Order: sequence, then structure tokens, then C-alpha cells
Amino acid sequence: TMFDVRRVDGDIYLDATLTQRSNDMLVAHHINAMQYVALQMMIAKHFGWKVGKFFYFINNLHIYDNQFEQAEELLRRTPSEVEPHLVLNV
Repeated sequence: TMFDVRRVDGDIYLDATLTQRSNDMLVAHHINAMQYVALQMMIAKHFGWKVGKFFYFINNLHIYDNQFEQAEELLRRTPSEVEPHLVLNV
């Protein structure tokens, strides 16, 4: 994980880059991203900065053999228009 600080028009932003060697798509993918965005938000809040961009790179994204049925179920679902938002009261 790498954090970068940048200044834009007088505001300071904290960007984060997460690189993972391996990631279990169905079990851990979304929670991993949310955990690191939460960490980014907490660090930015601590220093009085704004939350910047979040970049996420995975070298080995996989689904295990025993997860194919669940993966197919997810692919059959109608996509949602809901955009979740993570809010921390720190």
C-alpha cells in the first residue's frame, strides 16, 4: 500500500494505491477495497486533508472451483443502479 499527498488549488488530498498479490474475488475482493478506503479516510481526517483517489491493483484475482455456482448466480442478477457510499464518523 502506498499513500501520496498532493495539493490542488490550495487543498491537500491523500491518494492511496493498494496492490495485492492475490485476491479471492467472491469472498474478499470488496471488503479488502473498503478496508483500505476506510484507512485512507481515517488518515486524511487525522491530518485535516481531503480524501483523494483510490487505485486498486490485483495480480492474481481468482475464483475457486467450489465457488463457480455462486459466481454464476451473481452473473445472472440484474445490475443495481445503487452506488454505495462509505461514511465514517471519526
